[in-house]
Amino acid sequence: MSVNNGQCSTSGEGLVSIKQTNPITGSVVVADSYCEGDEILLEFDADFDGEINIMWETTGDGTFVNPSGNVIIYRPASTDEELSFTASLSNACEANEVMGNTAIRKLNASYSIEPAMERLITNVEYTFVPTDLNAEAYTWTFGDGTVINSAVATHAFSGSDLKMSVQLKIEKDGCQNEYLKSQPIYANTNLYVPSVFNPESTNSENSVLKVYGGDVSNQGFTFEVYNRWGLVVYSTKSFEKASSTGWNGRSKRELQENGVYTYILRGMFNSGEKFEKTGTISLIK
Repeated sequence: MSVNNGQCSTSGEGLVSIKQTNPITGSVVVADSYCEGDEILLEFDADFDGEINIMWETTGDGTFVNPSGNVIIYRPASTDEELSFTASLSNACEANEVMGNTAIRKLNASYSIEPAMERLITNVEYTFVPTDLNAEAYTWTFGDGTVINSAVATHAFSGSDLKMSVQLKIEKDGCQNEYLKSQPIYANTNLYVPSVFNPESTNSENSVLKVYGGDVSNQGFTFEVYNRWGLVVYSTKSFEKASSTGWNGRSKRELQENGVYTYILRGMFNSGEKFEKTGTISLIK
């Protein structure tokens, strides 16, 4: 071995020991997927004997509980879906990176209400339809204590209800989610006739034309629908029939054509108050 500083030089003999280290290898251990809201457990399974430093990074927007440990926890953000994790490994001699991937299983527990109305009224049967019809279990909980365990639920709010409160809980692939919606309910002192319906709709509420209302007397009740030539295509003197069965868009068993129809609704409430209502309906197939 020789040493030279530009002015003086010398040489000598000795032994130099060079230690050969194996590359830092291993893998990130993480489950294939997690339920929304669960914490994610990450572990670096080292295939290396010796002390190493580990730093974690992710493509997600969540946070690490202890980002420099061998076993760590990741708390996902609400925006996280597909995630990649990188463990950066290093010691005095080597450096390496290993990756792992997982996904967040998200369930949509929202729902729609049919028939769609600007405001909900009492004593009308509504149909509640979940956005996700492929879940494994459904639990509908209504504000009056009614619980229904089916995908689609029907419910009418009584005259004592002032607010609709409906919670849907769904379960799928070991995960669950819930959605709660509240809105005012108005006393059914008025009658409502939808402005459009489709006789060929697969939804029973949208395929017929009904009269919605409560506390209506059958005495003196009439509901008539006219085509554009002024011919009666539907008529009933039963409020029960008009509110439950309704008009299926047929006259003399023949499905009527698309177009605008006029209706006349007459009768009275059980209180004795009389009503008369006219309007138009669009039949769309």
